[in-house]
Amino acid sequence: MTYFNFSTKVKRSLVLRVFVICLALLIVPVIIYASYVTVTDAPRHVLWHLLAFFLAVIIFGGSITTILVRRMAKPLRELDGVIAEVEKGDLSARYTSDKLGFEINILGAHFNKAMDSVSELHIGHEIQKSLFPKKLPSAPGVETGAGIHFAKQVGGDFYDLFVHGKQLHITIADASGKGVGACLYSLQVRSMLRSFSSVSLEESIISTNNLFCEDTGDTGSFVTAWVGRYDHHSHTLEYFSCGHPHALLFREGQVIELSTPGIALGTIPFTSLQTSRIKLEREDLLILFTDGVIEARLDNGKMFGKEALIAAIHENKDLSPQTLVDTLLSRISREDDDIALIAIKSF
Repeated sequence: MTYFNFSTKVKRSLVLRVFVICLALLIVPVIIYASYVTVTDAPRHVLWHLLAFFLAVIIFGGSITTILVRRMAKPLRELDGVIAEVEKGDLSARYTSDKLGFEINILGAHFNKAMDSVSELHIGHEIQKSLFPKKLPSAPGVETGAGIHFAKQVGGDFYDLFVHGKQLHITIADASGKGVGACLYSLQVRSMLRSFSSVSLEESIISTNNLFCEDTGDTGSFVTAWVGRYDHHSHTLEYFSCGHPHALLFREGQVIELSTPGIALGTIPFTSLQTSRIKLEREDLLILFTDGVIEARLDNGKMFGKEALIAAIHENKDLSPQTLVDTLLSRISREDDDIALIAIKSF
């Protein structure tokens, strides 16, 4: 059933209901008067005049009722047409208020407001999607995989992988909140980190944070991030954690947590910080994730947790990084929070 058929049926229903009500209102006095004529033996021609008048009202009144209801149904047809346009993919379609719209105008205003929100989310989703790496970069000695899912159309989680010079730049981050606001903050941090990619990792993070602090001000918004650079010549991974969950390095059956002292970006200005370094060995597997992964609720209602994540990685460590990421994401319910994962395997 199309929206047009629906509104047409509603319009016909309105005509019928109005007509029946008018008919009931007219027939009651006729019945009363007919009873009076019968009981009091009043002149019969008066009754026939009344019946003739009643028939005229049915004919002409029915026509007028149809015209009035058609006019009053115009706002409904307008809203129906707008919904049909949206159904075809035109998210710019909006309802125009009608002076005889009454309650339909209220419904149309709510519809317009909802469509404004949907359009913002759609635009944000398209922008955010375009900024993720369309193809993960290849760097000598490592293979990469990544994936992300949002609780809404847009979200605050993001990952970034790109090669600059002889280094593979790695970022995974999580902005506070959800939706468009979190999306804007995360994309802002991504752009800043890329802009400062030519300086040292320490300088890059300090400059990004201090510039970001000017925008967050006293809003209470922040972004946790784990930022690293892998040098394929020295096989060295330099990294710094801005209040983000520890990265996990799987090496010969052991799990090494990679983190540093640090707080989220956008909280207070940084004057200095100390990065850490580790050399990657053959068959090392590095896993980066946002807190939505370990805080995700499974079908049984239990939290996934870090131990379950580590166990799942051990089970699937022989898979390619991208297949591993896809497998992990498929196990986790994603209704409550944004989720991002990166896997990097050295060879």
